[in-house]
Amino acid sequence: MVANKQQRPQSVSAVKAIYRDPGLDCYRGNPLIEPLPPIFTEEMIAHLLQYSPGYEEGYRELPLEHRLHLIVDAVRFIQPLPIHLRLEQCFSRMIRSGYVGRNPSAPKFQSLYRRLQAVGDDPLELPPPVLTTRGCSIVGHSGAGKSTAAGRILSMYPQVIYHGRYNNRPFTHSQLVYIKLECPYNGELSGLCKGFFTEVDRVLDTHTYERYVRYGQPRIDDLLLRMAELAFRHSIGVLVIDEIQNLRKARGDGANDMLDFLLWLDNKLGIPVVLVGTPRALPVLTGEFRRARRAAGQEAIAWNRMREDGNDWTLFTDTLWKYQYVHTNSILTPELRHVLYDQSQGIADIAVKVYMLAQIEAITSRAEVITPESLIAASHHRLSFVQPFLSDLRDNVAPEKIEDPDDLAEVDLEQIIQEELDRIYESSSQAADEGEHTQPQEDASADSEQEQAFQTKVSSGRAPEQGQPKQAGGTVAWLALVQARKEGKRQHIAPYGALNAAGYIRQAMEYLLTEMRGPSQEECA
Repeated sequence: MVANKQQRPQSVSAVKAIYRDPGLDCYRGNPLIEPLPPIFTEEMIAHLLQYSPGYEEGYRELPLEHRLHLIVDAVRFIQPLPIHLRLEQCFSRMIRSGYVGRNPSAPKFQSLYRRLQAVGDDPLELPPPVLTTRGCSIVGHSGAGKSTAAGRILSMYPQVIYHGRYNNRPFTHSQLVYIKLECPYNGELSGLCKGFFTEVDRVLDTHTYERYVRYGQPRIDDLLLRMAELAFRHSIGVLVIDEIQNLRKARGDGANDMLDFLLWLDNKLGIPVVLVGTPRALPVLTGEFRRARRAAGQEAIAWNRMREDGNDWTLFTDTLWKYQYVHTNSILTPELRHVLYDQSQGIADIAVKVYMLAQIEAITSRAEVITPESLIAASHHRLSFVQPFLSDLRDNVAPEKIEDPDDLAEVDLEQIIQEELDRIYESSSQAADEGEHTQPQEDASADSEQEQAFQTKVSSGRAPEQGQPKQAGGTVAWLALVQARKEGKRQHIAPYGALNAAGYIRQAMEYLLTEMRGPSQEECA
């Protein structure tokens, strides 16, 4: 463990600094590095990044509703690939090397940090540290997994580290290991600054936005200076800016102004900056900006889609396929693997959604099997908006000319599942209505008297007595449930509420007490 938890917002990992040997001479004696987690090996990285929701073969036999819950959870699975290991190692080096040039225990920085604590909000001229940092850019199509990977890697680090004493000397300092922002939709530099202040306030529970933005009309140059001061004051380890392709929408020289500022943070203040975006960002990341980053030795990571004949696709699909919840075990054949690739083009998020959507359809339609046709149908029915994108990938259109789907992350499996369940309830209700008129004569005579009793209890809101619904092959019980559902629909009540109002749902404790007491004398008779 790195430290003791602080009371911070739920999504913020905050700890008290615990200093330990970082293992390398170049990192020793640096209070910003020593509280960080150890440098992970590839095996440790793969273990930490992987998310497995767990699976048992018996899940196939669970009720329909249970299996749909499992599908929603399985969508979050993560299979680490070599690109994930490379990215984690890149972050590990960036954060630590950036702190080497900003070591507060170095003599020339001790006086500076004391001045930072003394001046409060007054502007301060920041001296450039030793240049040892290297930022990077990550470019890949929507759904490839780059943003998810970056977020999961950052979660391996505490976001805030609180210092009190170091080497028996006072060292009061709030260290921000990382800040993750999104480039404003219009690419405006002022929007980035405001987003930065808002995020710092959320993480540290401060009020910089009110101080620097809300009260007064600061110029953009003032906002940039305040942003740089805060970044340096709180020893930000890495600044990650996602959706950098939004710079295309910036007016005039707005894109160049933002990139120049970010490059200045990286090169002059020693704060690594990571830019994440789709290939649509490539035109704005070229030219002078690209040459400047290359001159500084900064890395560019191309997060390419998986190749159908590559080891990554085989490993990914082998892992994904085991999360299968239909009754019939559908073996992953070369044909199924090929169809899944064709319907996702090696984009991880699309492949997961196609596979899970096909299972939802198979379960709710009672087909209970995964076929090539069901994968194709799921893709075209529920993911119709990504078909032009997939077509461009099949045709090998230049990446920077492809318009990535913006709403891929908004595919709501919960809503889709509810729509399928509503369809089942509606079909069952209609089938029951038809059955009332086509019921065989011998069944009708056996059920009529009990059905009348059931209808009386449904209308009165009382639960049926135990044992009664099982007579006549369950026909009466089914009709009573359908009737309760129809009555609830007429009154615009959800299915659960309707059945609860009709007395067909009991509290768990009531059920357990009944089971513990055993059957009553009347029930035994």
